[in-house]
Amino acid sequence: MAESDGLQLNTTRFVKELQPAFENGDLRWAYEILHEAWPVGWLIQLLIEGDAQAKRLAIMSLGLVGDGTAVGPLTRTLHDQDPKVIQLADNSLRCIWCGMGKKQSSQLIKQGNSHLNHGNTEAAIERFSMAIETDPEFAEAYNQRAIAYCLADRFEEAIADYQATLKLEPLHFVAMANLGHCYCNLGDFSCARHYYEQALAINPHLEGVAGAIDMIDRINDAHDKVA
Repeated sequence: MAESDGLQLNTTRFVKELQPAFENGDLRWAYEILHEAWPVGWLIQLLIEGDAQAKRLAIMSLGLVGDGTAVGPLTRTLHDQDPKVIQLADNSLRCIWCGMGKKQSSQLIKQGNSHLNHGNTEAAIERFSMAIETDPEFAEAYNQRAIAYCLADRFEEAIADYQATLKLEPLHFVAMANLGHCYCNLGDFSCARHYYEQALAINPHLEGVAGAIDMIDRINDAHDKVA
């Protein structure tokens, strides 16, 4: 049997097993099926060779069980022609980034986000800082603390944390876009435009980023006319 035939047979079984779990919203069931039979490498292969239905299911599956090896392939699907694929890939990437920490640091991130949701920014920063101390290689801990710093208008500290995020996760388009926002708030439109463009190169569909670049261009045009 040719390798492509084997992939086709496995794809049929994959769709048959996973689609009911996702349709019913039973992520625990989907997680168990994936861990038993479908390795991350095979799911990544489906992103390239699978049909539309299999690709969508593979993307959702990677959001549950994917690791750092899935980040690059998933970012490439952000340039797909299928809007649903793009939406699913964006969501799965964020899930992977949030799930790459140790258990204790991930719990601290959840606590920090709970504080943020209740408007307790300083308490959130404290939890995110504890997560970083617990797991200094956890990129999302820096990203979340940077978000909290932004909410507190502490943009220089946010920039440092977003830079730390990108050092650990160079394809983190959310951190890139938010770096652009930080530099905009500080009036450094050249740096802001640079990071906005980097973010759009990875994810061309980021909401508000193209508009932010247009705003910077209008500001620069106005300054040129005054000069």
